Amino acid sequence: MVRCAIRLYSRCVSTVTADREGSMSTSRDHIVEAIVTVIAAGGIEKATVRTVASQAGVSIGAVQHHFPSKAAMLTAAMAATSDAVTADIEDYLSTLEPAGTPAEAAGQAASVLRHLSFMLCSISEDDLAAAGIWLDFVALSRVTPSLAQIHTRTWTQLRKQMSELIAAAHPQHPDPEAAAGWALATFDGIAISRATEPQFMTGTRAAALAERTLAAIAAEAAGATGTGTSGAEPTTASAPVTGTV
Repeated sequence: MVRCAIRLYSRCVSTVTADREGSMSTSRDHIVEAIVTVIAAGGIEKATVRTVASQAGVSIGAVQHHFPSKAAMLTAAMAATSDAVTADIEDYLSTLEPAGTPAEAAGQAASVLRHLSFMLCSISEDDLAAAGIWLDFVALSRVTPSLAQIHTRTWTQLRKQMSELIAAAHPQHPDPEAAAGWALATFDGIAISRATEPQFMTGTRAAALAERTLAAIAAEAAGATGTGTSGAEPTTASAPVTGTV
């Protein structure tokens, strides 16, 4: 879904300073980094106070000072991961620049939309590693309100950003908001399949499905204008999804 685990928790830059006795005191962000590292390596069930303290190189008391419960640890880690997702998407959006013609602007937006879609589908191995972390959080969010709130906030923002990209890539699309909703749901399902059955949902297969989804969005826009094509339609979108993909 997002960048690799290393990039995810590198967004939570740790601040390590020496105290007056020469020992190292570690910030809250460093402990959050350790939480994500533990989850990336062994799953969310391994994220105990003891394992996180060991990973961070601090005492159990230091972890408990910042996070009095496991729920507090996981909430902080998911929030940091969500922030990393948002930052990665903003990186993509920042590549958009004013174009000379409407067609050029639409083509540029379509390119960014495609890159974002591939990231959300966890097509690369790096993004696949990060998807596993997010999937752990999402599974637990069903029974953890604080995690559910973060997930809802993140996905609401994603739908808004995708809707804006679809509108920019396909100005004649009749309902970019609806298209963003079902596209994001599709990409989320692909990412889950990538994380849970990677032998079946290979990167190549996932890419073909992402392209097909983008082609459907382009076709909706073309149909709304009464034309048979869309200037921003992906060139490989019509590739069939078969057992050999």
